[in-house]
Amino acid sequence: MASTAPEKILITGVNGFIGYATTARALAEGYHVVAAVRRQDAADSVLRGASVLPYHQSKALTFAIIPDMTVLDAFVEPAKGCSYILHIASPLGYNSGDLYRPAVGGVEALLHAAEVTSSVKRIVWTGSVFGNVPFEQLLASYPDNQAVAAGKDEDVPYLTGDSAAEGPHSLPDDAPGLQRYSAGKIAAMNALRTYAAAHANDASSHFDIVATVPGWVIGPSELPKNQKEAFDGFNTNSVLLWMFTPLYRLNAVLGVPNDEDAPLTGTQLHIDDCAEVHVRAIKVTFSGKMRSYLLCSDGKYGANYEDALDIVKKNFPDVAQKIIPDAHFGTIKTKMDATPAEKELLGRPFQTYEQMVLDTIAWYKDLPE
Repeated sequence: MASTAPEKILITGVNGFIGYATTARALAEGYHVVAAVRRQDAADSVLRGASVLPYHQSKALTFAIIPDMTVLDAFVEPAKGCSYILHIASPLGYNSGDLYRPAVGGVEALLHAAEVTSSVKRIVWTGSVFGNVPFEQLLASYPDNQAVAAGKDEDVPYLTGDSAAEGPHSLPDDAPGLQRYSAGKIAAMNALRTYAAAHANDASSHFDIVATVPGWVIGPSELPKNQKEAFDGFNTNSVLLWMFTPLYRLNAVLGVPNDEDAPLTGTQLHIDDCAEVHVRAIKVTFSGKMRSYLLCSDGKYGANYEDALDIVKKNFPDVAQKIIPDAHFGTIKTKMDATPAEKELLGRPFQTYEQMVLDTIAWYKDLPE
């Protein structure tokens, strides 16, 4: 009996935290991955990972260099023969300059590639909690957040994969980083929803769309080679850095005055769950043109970031000695429902914040300083 060739996936952002983990997972499950990167050195950095290198040597992992992913036909050639496109690439809130155009232009380019590539069955796009709510809802002063904190949230709507927001269409390049990031993610999500609505009854349309909406993704990675890189800005493990440096503050990227606390929404996700969800999203069945999933752990209200202090002190006394005096980091409680992703994609609850901290610190402490 003739063997069936593995299905081919185009994945962007493979040199990033989520993209690398998803690529490793897809390769392990037998997919052929075309990894889209902007530069050759990004491809070289991916091949530092022990999990993916053998697949490159066996030709199951190939690379496509795309310097500008906002060019309309940027993905047309790399997408040829692909059954799925996973668009994970995204500039982060730590990046300077315009974050709106890269987010929207990338979506427009991948939709165009899918339209002209008959083999494409589905786009899986990585959004963010920041793209499903107005930026103001990410701040402690937002009325709904205050109601949740006070235990008076009966009238507060749940944050879900279907939550929607309108954002500014442009921001100055010196606007707070996470505000620029949020505007780009909101616009990209809305562009996908507009496209899906316009083609909901188009019998000639040959692909559908899944949007994943993760919160702060935490966990080990094969790419960092020392403790500094472990909490570098390229990954969201930096939300644990407050334990180890008095200089770690998010005030600037949130646009909060330096003399105020700058807490974050308690919307965490284990990197292993994030990668698994992206691969499971390739095959999940649903009705309609588009399905969106919120990806956050620890139930209705999430977890408290400061719980990491007790977790580290109990399980890693050697690392606990590095925790700075008066380490503090606030949590904004959010009312949310991620059970559709748990039921439809994982078949189990997301791993807890405690497990994220345990896995991340165990990995971190074994890295060279």
